[in-house]
Amino acid sequence: MKYLDAIKLLKEFDNQNRALWLHEGVIGTEIRITDDSKSFKVVVTIESSIEKSNINHEAYGLPSDFIYDGVSYVVELESSDFPRAQIEVGSPAYGDGLNGVGTYGWGFYLDGIPTALSNWHVFCADGNSTPLGISCFLDDIEAAVLSSFESMKISGNLWDLAIARFRDSGQLEALMRDCQQPPRKPYPMKMEWNPSLGQEYYKVGRTAPTCRIGKLRGIGSSSVRYNDGVIRSFRDQLIFTKMTDAGDSGAIIVNSHSNEIAGLNFAGGNDRTIANPLFLKGWKYRGTLALEDGFEVPMYETSENNDIALTHETNSEIEFESSGISEAPPSIGGVHRKFEPLSMNLFRQGYSIGTNRTTRLDIKIIGKHGDWLHLSAGSLRTGWYHPASDFVLMD
Repeated sequence: MKYLDAIKLLKEFDNQNRALWLHEGVIGTEIRITDDSKSFKVVVTIESSIEKSNINHEAYGLPSDFIYDGVSYVVELESSDFPRAQIEVGSPAYGDGLNGVGTYGWGFYLDGIPTALSNWHVFCADGNSTPLGISCFLDDIEAAVLSSFESMKISGNLWDLAIARFRDSGQLEALMRDCQQPPRKPYPMKMEWNPSLGQEYYKVGRTAPTCRIGKLRGIGSSSVRYNDGVIRSFRDQLIFTKMTDAGDSGAIIVNSHSNEIAGLNFAGGNDRTIANPLFLKGWKYRGTLALEDGFEVPMYETSENNDIALTHETNSEIEFESSGISEAPPSIGGVHRKFEPLSMNLFRQGYSIGTNRTTRLDIKIIGKHGDWLHLSAGSLRTGWYHPASDFVLMD
């Protein structure tokens, strides 16, 4: 089962079981491949502090199986510790002022700028209040400055991501950290679009073993406990067998066979590694650039006008006027929907009104409200788009 198919299935399960999240201790839901790799199941994870005798289908109002598109999936409950953001003292990547450090995951050119990739909780010592331009340390060298990050919320997050601009392009090396046994991995250049459950992946991180192999076992939602004590929830995440530990936050997760990047590690637990679906970021591959040392580094480009990151809710028309939009957006019950740059990325990645050859998703106009267009991307996403904007308001 591929990522996009799993997300559609899980969305329907969550819609049918909305009361689940009213119960204490629910960490997340996921679509998981079975141990024999022959079928799939729905797994609901409950915090291990809950008495095991109280963890049963009846207590959480869950069916024993879930039927989707004519196929029956077993619904299983499991107990687990809360996943945690994976930073520790001693690893060599951190933003100025951070009480703990993680991993410098990947170096590449983004819009012509030499760029370092890691997590929000690695580069942003003051969270969403972290000012752009602060120093970021790589291998204890003040090598970069914070250039962008995805703001975090309490719920509904997709990213724990930040990027920094190298002070000197000569500091970007297209080399993965030495794995010792086996030796250094080849430098990954491309993203893996729409990965499949059951495939083998590896991470190159800052904790031993440096290069550790795991399997993409699930796709779904999870709550994560951060070092500031806040629990933040994430949706549509890649869930692997355990392949990371504290200090590996910011490591990229790479397909062992294609050497393409699927995820950005940010959290883990006693039996799992959780990564953002980096391939949904909307960065377009534009080839490679030869460095002075003879190595090549990948070049990417943000989607057109992708530098606006409106992620708040508003009831004000002033902000729309500043974007060339004079009318208020559609609303439900008088509450405006959230801005989500991801949704624009989904509509931007080679999409047009019609069928996208790669994903086979139909982009259709399904309604109008003034100049606002109601668009759908298959059954995966629907949202409102204004011709004067560069964002979509998700349903």
